[in-house]
Amino acid sequence: MDICPECDAGLPTPRPPTRIIGGRWVAAGKDLTELFQQAALAVLQQAREHEICCAYLCKGSPACDPVFGATGHLLRQAGFKVISI
Repeated sequence: MDICPECDAGLPTPRPPTRIIGGRWVAAGKDLTELFQQAALAVLQQAREHEICCAYLCKGSPACDPVFGATGHLLRQAGFKVISI
């Protein structure tokens, strides 16, 4: 199952560079924190519904990184095995 939290959040592809500043996801002067958090929650729900056991996520991505990315961090907190690629 392929999921892209950034696309699911409605961000364009390619999206503007996004930085995490003070715990907020910011791109081109816009605060995208709510979009990243909503997308992470949607991925978590899908992972639970489909009984996913692990996730392969992009290292360095503001959405997917398992340490600081919204989705990667949330999945790890929820007990999913997250593999950084």
